[in-house]
Amino acid sequence: MLHLSFRHLRVFGALMTSSTATEAAESLNVSQPAVSKVLSQLEEDLGIRLFERIKGRLYPTPEAHALYPEVEKVFGAMNAVERMTLNMRDSGPGRVSIAALPTMSNILLPEVISHYRNVMPNVRVSVQVLPSLSIVEKVMEGHVDIGLLGDSTDVPTLNAEDLLECQCILIMPRDHPLCACDKIGLADTLDYPLISYFQDSPFGYRIKRTFEKQGYPFEPAIEASASSTICSLVENGAGIAIVEPYLLYSEKGPDVIARHIDPPLIIRPRLLYPRYRPLSGAATRLVEMFKALIDEKATQYADIGRPKE
Repeated sequence: MLHLSFRHLRVFGALMTSSTATEAAESLNVSQPAVSKVLSQLEEDLGIRLFERIKGRLYPTPEAHALYPEVEKVFGAMNAVERMTLNMRDSGPGRVSIAALPTMSNILLPEVISHYRNVMPNVRVSVQVLPSLSIVEKVMEGHVDIGLLGDSTDVPTLNAEDLLECQCILIMPRDHPLCACDKIGLADTLDYPLISYFQDSPFGYRIKRTFEKQGYPFEPAIEASASSTICSLVENGAGIAIVEPYLLYSEKGPDVIARHIDPPLIIRPRLLYPRYRPLSGAATRLVEMFKALIDEKATQYADIGRPKE
């Protein structure tokens, strides 16, 4: 069994680029006898003569020339490890991966990531836009560092952190009759086409249960999987919809009217990350920035759902 060490390979590499053992020793900052001893151990362990000694000089054998490219690969890998370690020390690992619902990836993440990249330019960020259950799977299997979704999904085996508590809103076209109401009860929506999320999605099921608990039928005229599609349908007069308030956390949001509903439907944006694998420094920094932004937006758009004076 071979007992190669990185020390053996360093000495071999130094000898391949030097003419004598003394010159190799100087490049390694060790003594010449130490280099000769390591070389003897290496040749004995490999059972191969690596150098011919002719008139005080060392000449690599064909076997040494054949071996050297593979040793250079090891040096390259070690250099990469060293660079990554330095990068981790200075700014955390060089990559942060996120899986997020479409709402968060379209409305909230772009601003966070833009600011983050200004502060952490050496860190690469990857974003996967997925449904809730797929986000959970990605985080559980370690394929992403962070999951961003709603609190409709509970996963006991993962750490979950609710970011804030907010009230869902009913959105409608600007000329809709319900715009005259300050607050809208579920019964008020029954006379109008309802646009909603698919009922097998966590949020869609939650909306359905809200209607059923009040004794009202839940019969959407249109179902869609993406919040952006639902907003566009409402904008174009296809119906009304109950959505997350942070869909309107932008000056470029959909041209709709929003009202609170009664009874309130509370939702909390949620962070998911592995319970037994601590977040890297880079991922932690991104989480901190996301929390700060969502708090800022919640304050800035606190009047969403309230009629304007």
